Amino acid sequence: MRTSSVLLAFAAGAEGAVVPASLHRSRSTGSVTITATGTAATLDGKPFPLGAATVVRDFGYHELTVTDGAVTTYGFIVRNPERGSTEDGIPTMRLQPLVNDAPSAFANGELRVMAPAVYPRGLPLPVALRLTKGAAFGESAGDPLFLNGIARAGNHLASPVQLRRGWGSTVLTAAAEAGSRDFDAALHGLAATAPVRIE
Repeated sequence: MRTSSVLLAFAAGAEGAVVPASLHRSRSTGSVTITATGTAATLDGKPFPLGAATVVRDFGYHELTVTDGAVTTYGFIVRNPERGSTEDGIPTMRLQPLVNDAPSAFANGELRVMAPAVYPRGLPLPVALRLTKGAAFGESAGDPLFLNGIARAGNHLASPVQLRRGWGSTVLTAAAEAGSRDFDAALHGLAATAPVRIE
């Protein structure tokens, strides 16, 4: 991680703070160290310490305002090293862990399985699953049911399907022989089968 250092200091015999051009409109990767002088300073609207080297590590665009008779604002960007130089100041996206819903949440839902009715042998077989609201939901029956869970097929135990917000899919290994290859999914009391015939 590269760190850029910028010094904010008084010029000899001058009043007010002088900020080198290297800070204003600069792009630093990882962090930037700033020493500000004057009567007051703020960084993004919050008080900023004077006379001490302070490291700014928050990724994004920042504004340093220095006051000493006059008020001067300097904008700069701290880049995220994980995103390279094309996406200035964007933080790293950390996905939240997936949590499956309680079995009771699926009580009034319907599970639908979609797969080709007829499919050639020797090719991987795509299967998709969808959760919808059941008749107990009244007028909204048939609308998406945004729940998370794992559906399993009795005849394809090696291919469980993780549903995220009501949708999931898998690809079954290619069938070597012609015949029936139905996908019979079950999820917390819900069941559905997609008949598939391998040619």
